[in-house]
Amino acid sequence: MMHTLLGFIALLELVVFNHQYFSFNKGFALCMIFAGCYVTWLYYIRYIAGIWVYPLFYRLTKPWRKEMFLSGVVSLLLGFYCIQHGLHEAVHGIKEDAVQDKAKKVRKIE
Repeated sequence: MMHTLLGFIALLELVVFNHQYFSFNKGFALCMIFAGCYVTWLYYIRYIAGIWVYPLFYRLTKPWRKEMFLSGVVSLLLGFYCIQHGLHEAVHGIKEDAVQDKAKKVRKIE
């Protein structure tokens, strides 16, 4: 129930507030960098402490199962990013690289 409630709140925020985002390519790249850092952190903890952060990884013993699972999770994260971007564009219309456009306007005023 808790995760479902957060999903509804996120959708409500998406409809009510018009946030300014980076262009799709920049946002997608940042999302991939975050996912890569997170996976690297998981393996770093395994290397240093000798434990997996998620107990599920102890059950995934055959070669490449962990990597396949992590690839699936990262793909899901990137899929959610694409869905969020599409929903925002459908509700508010999106201007590519709105953050840079705002910065240009500030520079012109100065």
